[in-house]
Amino acid sequence: MFVGHLIVTRHCVEFSYRIPDRQSTRIKQRQQYNWEVALLSGIAKHIGFPAAPDVVGASEEEIVDDLESMGVSIGALRFWL
Repeated sequence: MFVGHLIVTRHCVEFSYRIPDRQSTRIKQRQQYNWEVALLSGIAKHIGFPAAPDVVGASEEEIVDDLESMGVSIGALRFWL
């Protein structure tokens, strides 16, 4: 939960965070934040977040095949491979 304000001036952008004047509002926001952190911690501990698989680059043969399919001259690009 973000209670920030965006102030746009002519030359730069400033971000500020306003702390509520009422203590009851501050307590409520702190409880909501703590609940959200506890929920995410529980998910991370017991379920886990999805992770991206390892990405393997294309082999030289695959690159050459792709370039030939696109009609790119391989002789001119041979120094890149």
